[in-house]
Amino acid sequence: MTQQSADNNDEDRLIALARTDREAMGRLYDAWYAPIYSYCLRRLFVSDFAEDVTATVFLQVAAGIRTFRGGGAGFRAWLYAIASNAVNAHLRQSHRRQRVMEEATRAGRFNERHEDPSHRAAQREAWARTYLAISELSELDQTIVTLRFLQGLEMAEVAAVVGLKPGAARTRLCRALERLRTRLGEPPPERQGETT
Repeated sequence: MTQQSADNNDEDRLIALARTDREAMGRLYDAWYAPIYSYCLRRLFVSDFAEDVTATVFLQVAAGIRTFRGGGAGFRAWLYAIASNAVNAHLRQSHRRQRVMEEATRAGRFNERHEDPSHRAAQREAWARTYLAISELSELDQTIVTLRFLQGLEMAEVAAVVGLKPGAARTRLCRALERLRTRLGEPPPERQGETT
């Protein structure tokens, strides 16, 4: 048995125990809090909002764990689906969406490690433009782009989270990326086999 399959079996047992055991539910919470909070923060940009939504997610998980059947990748998809729905519900309130936009513009959360202030300013501006373009996508497309590129989920997992077949999720992702390129004024990628 590989380490991966042993870890999956342990998690499956933990999920089964969490249906009736509060301590097991606490261990699931400990194991999954950081990735779910990270996802919420990448969608919301305000730590208070991300914490509130993450808390909501785990309340929903605790309420629904008794009826959840499955484990492993199914559990991960279920968690991210709950988180995606909670984030989208949070963003539907327009004043919150405006604050998220302002925070994204001001903070430029990614790649702040560079010491050069002009480089940081350029990155903040680029991220603000990118975030604005992402926020103009549909909720479903925002979810797909964020799960795939910021959370690193495989397309099969993304598809499971959003309730689409993998081919349909890939198609939506490709179309969303094309809309982002257009909004950001980037040329389309070169296609293999095309001659100039």
